[in-house]
Parts: sequence; C-alpha cells; structure tokens
Amino acid sequence: MGFSIERVRESVSRVKERAERTVREATEKVKEKAIEKGKEIFPNDPKAVGKIVAEKTATGMAMGAAFGVTVGGMGQAKDAKYKGTAGAVVGGHLGAIRGTIEGNVRHEIGKALWGKGD
Repeated sequence: MGFSIERVRESVSRVKERAERTVREATEKVKEKAIEKGKEIFPNDPKAVGKIVAEKTATGMAMGAAFGVTVGGMGQAKDAKYKGTAGAVVGGHLGAIRGTIEGNVRHEIGKALWGKGD
C-alpha cells in the first residue's frame, strides 16, 4: 500500500490539533455568551434597576386594570371603568414595589459578580 506510518501519524497529529483548536474556540465562545447573558440577568449598571422597575410597573398596571375591569364587569357596567382604573393604580404600585426589590437584588448580585458599574 502507499501509506507510511509517518504519514499516518502526521495526518492524525494535524487532525488532533485542529480538533483541539476547534474545542478551545468553541469553549471561548460559550464562555463569552454565558458572561454576556449573566450581565443581562444580573446587571451592574444602576440604570438597569430603573428599567426593571418600569417593566414591572407596566406589567402590574396591565394586570391590575384587567382584573379591575373583570371584577367591575360582574357588577354594574358603569363601575367597570372605575374599577379598572383603581386596579391599574394598585397593580402599578405593587409592580413598582416588586420591581424595586427585584431590580436592587439583581443589581447587587451584578455588582458582586462583575464589579461596580457606572
């Protein structure tokens, strides 16, 4: 046959080097993505707390309004809009409280993980 042991060893060595390089590159990319996602979930930027509070407030308002209208619709129809408004106010406050707690906790974890932000 036309194969020598040396040529086979060289081929195996090249394949092994390429495989190791590919594994190293893939590992680095996975680490970068994991850190990026971690910084998104646990931000060290104080501005992120405001964003979390705003999102939770909006969610709370929407849920409160929907609940208020649903409950209001069971009674007199004219009361539904007032109960919807009241539900939005209460839901907004509860959402803001929840967002403040969650945002601050996530921010403190982010500071511990990534260092103090801006």
